[in-house]
Amino acid sequence: LRNVPNLIKTLEKWLKLNEMHLNVIIQSAITYGVGSRHPLSNTNLDEWEDIFTTNARGQFVVIKTLLPVLIKQPAALVIGIVSDVVFKPGPGRIAYAASKSATHSLHIGLAEELTNTNVNILELYPMRGVATPGIAKRRPDEFVFSPKEYDGPNLFSDPLISIIETLGKGLNGASLVLRNNKLVPF
Repeated sequence: LRNVPNLIKTLEKWLKLNEMHLNVIIQSAITYGVGSRHPLSNTNLDEWEDIFTTNARGQFVVIKTLLPVLIKQPAALVIGIVSDVVFKPGPGRIAYAASKSATHSLHIGLAEELTNTNVNILELYPMRGVATPGIAKRRPDEFVFSPKEYDGPNLFSDPLISIIETLGKGLNGASLVLRNNKLVPF
């Protein structure tokens, strides 16, 4: 995601291999920055730019590159996996939250822009933290992910299947959250 020319070339190569056929994009670009949470005053410009390059610009490039192919399909879906930090940034994670807010704006604005097309855009918000490798790197080695506070990425698979099968029909612009193994409006 950080090397835009290579990213575009890779996506275009993949599209040619798949005969320009694509119906679904699920995006979850995440970088948290350097080290553990820290105040904005300890965030340098390089770290800020790296977070935005991955979390916001990378997702923009993917959508911008693939959208012409999606629009040519009978129906298509883009799912952005976002974070609740969009609504509660909190201290020590301002850069990450700002980048996720940019991604939220990208998805919601694009959903409105594509209202009368065959492409549905929706967002998925995890109800709790998700035990990703990125979060694990930011925790001490002895940290145990409590099932009361963290979900595993695999919990999203089954609820997403029905949405993917219908290509998000009737859900354009929706923000969904996982509750009791079901995706419901946020």
